[in-house]
Amino acid sequence: RLERSSVTNNAVSTEMYDFADGGINAFFGTNLEMVNVTMSGNSPGSFHWAATGMAALTMRNVTIWDNPGTVAFVVLQDEGTFDVSTSIIESVLCVGAGTAVAVSTGSNFFESYTNCTGSTDTIGPLTLTPLAHNDTGLDTDNGTLTMALPGGSAPVDALGACLDTDGTPLGTDQRNNPRPQGGGCDVGAFEL
Repeated sequence: RLERSSVTNNAVSTEMYDFADGGINAFFGTNLEMVNVTMSGNSPGSFHWAATGMAALTMRNVTIWDNPGTVAFVVLQDEGTFDVSTSIIESVLCVGAGTAVAVSTGSNFFESYTNCTGSTDTIGPLTLTPLAHNDTGLDTDNGTLTMALPGGSAPVDALGACLDTDGTPLGTDQRNNPRPQGGGCDVGAFEL
């Protein structure tokens, strides 16, 4: 489980690996949960997940944004489950025609979502602040980098409840700032 963390400014040489990204590469039956995570500045992309051996990837309140390259998040599907909810992802590409299931369980914001099934989410442009220590005035800061939501943007207060991967309440954001702050919980790793 990767929680309340940032994965930033990493690179991998594409000459060495045909399918590799600078942030996280998960292969060979990897089961991974990500909660309150920001991934940014990773080159050539931020996340590459190959589902084999009935692997499962579950994401809640994750922000994957502003990564050099054409696709920030690649799902290579042979078998397994990709379950993403309440997250902000710049671009998602699903590849493969095996038995994998790409499930978007709602309340996500994607700038592009290509070749994946099950999306019922907002697709279109979104603006986030640059990657920074957005911890001014917090007594609970954990020192990780985040991308703040501008006031009034669509992900702010978009959720009725903040839930962890097991359905229990998720009471803080990536910085350990209490959720919610206002009329509802915010989508992504940052609670405005």
